[in-house]
Parts: sequence; C-alpha cells; structure tokens
Amino acid sequence: ALRRIVVGADVGRAVNPALIDAQLVGGVAFGIGNTLHESLTYDADGQLVSGTLMDYALPYAGDVPEVEGFYQEVRAKTNPLGLRGLGECGNPGLGGAIANAVCDALGRPELALRALPLTPARIVAAMGDRT
Repeated sequence: ALRRIVVGADVGRAVNPALIDAQLVGGVAFGIGNTLHESLTYDADGQLVSGTLMDYALPYAGDVPEVEGFYQEVRAKTNPLGLRGLGECGNPGLGGAIANAVCDALGRPELALRALPLTPARIVAAMGDRT
C-alpha cells in the first residue's frame, strides 16, 4: 500500500490555496488510478470489456495515502494576472515514481516496470524467474 506521496506545483499566483491543495490531492488520486488500477481491456474481436464501473477499476478513497502538497508562486508573464494552469498536476510522473518505489521496496532497482497499470502479474513477470 502507498504510505505517502509528496507533490508540488508552480501555480503562478495562488488565488485560492485551499483549492490548490485539493487539486494536488485530486491529481494524485487520478494518478494512482492510472498507475495501479485503471485499464481498458478488449476481447479478441476488439470489443471493450471494461466499459462499466463494475469492470473498470477506479481507486477508492482508502487507496489514496497521505498527500503532502506544496506549491511555489512564480508569477507567469504570459497573462496579466500571473496565473498558471493547475490541471491534474499530481498525475504526471506518478506512475514512474510508484514503479521506482516498487523496485526499491523489492530491493530490485534493475527491474524494468514499463507498463501501466502496475498489476501484481506485471511485476512478477518483470522479475522473471529470479523471484
């Protein structure tokens, strides 16, 4: 289980710090879903078989660990208010960070975890017969 995630962003000028914090946590939750759960699965005929919420695994609230968010304010010069878009800023890079954490936890920094979601089957396959 994930224990803690640290995420940061350059927000330009912070208009509402509470919403920035919420966006950071929401982006992390989105990234956890991409990294550990969500997968579009198709059958041999190309028919989507994970098209409902029963089949398409989304993260639960309990899947999101403590998120330590921080931001810096460097006013953007591209608009008069100095704002920058925040979007899903907790998502980019999270897959690689979690994959590296898995490799570190297993004591196997040489593992090549290159596909998401990081399912147990994919991790075992990457470990090969040296488990």
